[in-house]
Amino acid sequence: MIDRRPDILYARVDERSILIDELMKPSACYVNVIRELIEQDLIHGMHKVNKSLFHWQSHFSMPKGLGAGISLSTVTIPPMFRFLYDLNMMDLECFLDSFAFGIGMMLVIPRAQYERAVNIIEKYHKCSLMGKVERNDERPDEMLWMEGTFKW
Repeated sequence: MIDRRPDILYARVDERSILIDELMKPSACYVNVIRELIEQDLIHGMHKVNKSLFHWQSHFSMPKGLGAGISLSTVTIPPMFRFLYDLNMMDLECFLDSFAFGIGMMLVIPRAQYERAVNIIEKYHKCSLMGKVERNDERPDEMLWMEGTFKW
């Protein structure tokens, strides 16, 4: 996008930030939080989101009949992504396929241990419940599905 619109590099994304500053923020390091969660046996699965929320390769390791339902309405979209989408340089499908919307890591935590895990995670990073792993008898081969829509 920058190659086609270099003028946006120093554009204001919102009242607090400029696009180049947002783009230059380093990726989060998850080593300490993951180590602590593993030491307390709180992780059943995890996925590092690299490009797109929709390119989730880890789901192939789920047992047959289980799947992950991701609630898009729980995802808080950082202002930079709304700014980029409003430039009208990509259609929605391409946009959704190209960005992770600030989501860096997805963890599968046992429901009974959720509060404990959140207390640990929030010492390092913001986090939110995005969905659940559940039996999927109606669509046993579908291991990932999205529910709802993003709240811009």
